[in-house]
Amino acid sequence: MTLPIPDGPDALSAGWLSAVLGAPIREVEVTRIGQNEGFMGGALYRLSLPNQTLVAKLSPAEAKMRSRLAAANAREVAFYTSWADGLPVPDTRYAACDAQTGASVVLMEDLGAARAVPFVNGLREKDVTTVLTSLARTHAKWWNKPEVATLSGVNALKDFVFADHWANYPTALRELLPDMALSRGFLKLGEYVAEHATEVFSQMQERGPLTLLHRDLQMDNILFDADGRALFIDWQFLGKGRGTWDVSYFLVSSVEPKLRRAQERHWISAYHNMLLQQGVTGYTAGTCWEDYLKSVIAKLFVTVIATVELDNSTDHKRAYRRADLTRLLAFIEDHNLTPAIWERTHD
Repeated sequence: MTLPIPDGPDALSAGWLSAVLGAPIREVEVTRIGQNEGFMGGALYRLSLPNQTLVAKLSPAEAKMRSRLAAANAREVAFYTSWADGLPVPDTRYAACDAQTGASVVLMEDLGAARAVPFVNGLREKDVTTVLTSLARTHAKWWNKPEVATLSGVNALKDFVFADHWANYPTALRELLPDMALSRGFLKLGEYVAEHATEVFSQMQERGPLTLLHRDLQMDNILFDADGRALFIDWQFLGKGRGTWDVSYFLVSSVEPKLRRAQERHWISAYHNMLLQQGVTGYTAGTCWEDYLKSVIAKLFVTVIATVELDNSTDHKRAYRRADLTRLLAFIEDHNLTPAIWERTHD
């Protein structure tokens, strides 16, 4: 029997929960949480049961947005049902999706007591080390495993055509943050990627060594639990590629430039050493650093797409976009990055 996918809070009933949990649930109190914080249009609900609380993540209520995110919702459900075992993620009780409509539901443990850090604040040094430890664990587990070949890589470009969004980006940015100026280096990188997106993505997401990637690892998708672990949530952009795709995306987006400048060499070395300690071979420190710089494409791509495509209408979301772009501009300037970065080889 195929269970219906809830289309709103009223459908998160005691009867539906009884079916998915395999135990009788007599009553449930449903409360909306995290409203106005996300960009993807979905909704989170806390489900208070007689002896536990759970969190349900539902796909967007609007049919057009739900359809737009059908592939992303399917990836997230696939992650929780096929890839999550043993990784630093919430315990998931149920996940399902309709690939045609984009409707989805993920039912997971309630991590309301876990610590979250607002995106605009930036992470402190200790927290960064904790995240990199969880990242190295995730990447090492799936490093060069045959199953990784089935994950999304360069085909993610079909979901969002970068050249189209890049053409609209300057106008969208002026309307959103009229006082923000784009550097010449940023513009050169964006122009190059608009023309060579397939080649650049292929270099970082189709050519080994490849592993499982989160592909949207920033503070809104990280929680710190009572045991001091960093747990990763929101796996809609699950894919494959070089592990530094996640590392670069995380450090560029979630750490204030001053701290990143002071510590990034140490952090990349520590991440590389953790990979080696967990059995990864044939990947040198020099290649890891080069891959880290090349992976700026990860943050550049999402920054442009999110500015053009997503709802950035609230003060919270505008502050997010400002901090995100400020940190990316600093990274590009600090390393004097040009399109030549993707033409360099190491080792």
